Amino acid sequence: MKLRTGVSEPAFLWAAEGTTAFLQACPGFIRRRLAKDAYGQWVDYLEWETMDAARQAAERFHSDPAMVVFNAVIDPGSVIGRHMTLQASAERAAAGGPASKALLARCA
Repeated sequence: MKLRTGVSEPAFLWAAEGTTAFLQACPGFIRRRLAKDAYGQWVDYLEWETMDAARQAAERFHSDPAMVVFNAVIDPGSVIGRHMTLQASAERAAAGGPASKALLARCA
């Protein structure tokens, strides 16, 4: 996804941070990662415990006030939303145990 014309990166990151409470309140939420390439293209990677949890959160996504602000700074024509099931993962294991597997729910 790309930012709307005229939206600064700090403004986008502020809007993204504003969605944290919404995401953390959603049952099954595990983590979010935002990444940007050299061309200004962003990926919003969300992980959920189950696909059902991801879909339930997606149903509420456009009605939460913080999400409305977040969506307002994104170029809507640049968004590709997908729900996928994670098939493989590799992470540096935390002390005391193996890395956990989870479901990828939305990659935009």
